[in-house]
Amino acid sequence: MGRVALLKVAVVAALALTASCSGDVEMPSTGDHAPIVTQAAPLSPQVWDQRGQLIGKSDLTDLGAGLSGFQRAWRATYGSVSAITGDQTQVSGAFFVPNDPAPDGGWPVVAIAHGTTGTTKGCAPSSESDLRGNAATVAGFLKSGYAVALTDYQGLGDDGKHPYLEPRTAAFNVIDSVRALRALEPSVSARWLAYGVSQGGQASWATAEVNRQYGDGLVLVGSVALAPAANITGFAELALHHRLTKEQLPIAPMVIAGLATYDSAIVPADYLRGTALDNLPAITGCGPDADKYRGEIQQADVGPTTQADADTLTKALQRIELPQGRSDVPLLVVNGTKDLTVLPAWTDAAVERSCALGEKVEHTVVDDLGHNDLFGAPAVSQETTAWIADRFGDLPATPNCP
Repeated sequence: MGRVALLKVAVVAALALTASCSGDVEMPSTGDHAPIVTQAAPLSPQVWDQRGQLIGKSDLTDLGAGLSGFQRAWRATYGSVSAITGDQTQVSGAFFVPNDPAPDGGWPVVAIAHGTTGTTKGCAPSSESDLRGNAATVAGFLKSGYAVALTDYQGLGDDGKHPYLEPRTAAFNVIDSVRALRALEPSVSARWLAYGVSQGGQASWATAEVNRQYGDGLVLVGSVALAPAANITGFAELALHHRLTKEQLPIAPMVIAGLATYDSAIVPADYLRGTALDNLPAITGCGPDADKYRGEIQQADVGPTTQADADTLTKALQRIELPQGRSDVPLLVVNGTKDLTVLPAWTDAAVERSCALGEKVEHTVVDDLGHNDLFGAPAVSQETTAWIADRFGDLPATPNCP
């Protein structure tokens, strides 16, 4: 075996899937990076090599007016990795490059990690002309001179289950979307930034954490996490005592069903009843009945009925909370004081743990904004736009950890 092959094996071994049988993730006690954790065997060299490789592509022509005429666009399927099994996966996404001549060094890339669209096949942003509400965000980045990769995440556009809120798989999908974009268009730079909202905010944050081990060949300059679902562990006790907010109730069945796809301790029937269980396929989907059934969910329909089940749910949520390791790139976290989906105290706790690990976190809390109205707020847009430009401009970050 030659030196290059030996090096590859060594890198793959460093990404060994080191979870215990229970799936627990041990946080690092020092500033060292934690290993990427999955629940199977180490990644094979074949799986390692196929990350970001194009499997299929087509021109993306059925776009809304806001995205027509000023860019080249594709829908493509690319190789990625499941952090649950360590297996190769096929993930779809939408990819965009401005029509103008590329700048020196190529187009810098913003990889968008989208918020919740549903958790079943068919809920992919790339399958809709408005990218399931992401068109304006994509257009804004294109007009600012960035190429854009918008992953659909595993299981939303192609075969396979979507591991909702499992952060490492989502991070792999985001990173590999940049590799796929560069395979589609050679004028794209290796320099890139991750940008995510809600579910995608968790994915963007996780991307910063796994980048050192998984992001080889690319240069991540920073991650933006807006209203990130980085820590929802408190959901279990709220559900036990029937105190979920009206914003949390509609997504509660998706959280339970998502956990059940990658944590064998979670059985949906133990935590869902009535409308939430009877109409689970529609609730977790993105069809016309999804909002109807989500709106009918009652407090008694969701959550553990015993403290033992609550403890089991808490442990499952702890396994996906962030941070799970120390990142080596700047991280911008923005949330609102009136966020009743991911409570501000939950985000504060995740930021504090990241700061304790020595991460370069800039945390902004915006008064009087909730979960969904955060994304269109002018002040938030201005801050994130400037922060992203500074990262690509190689200006020093300004962490504000306590």
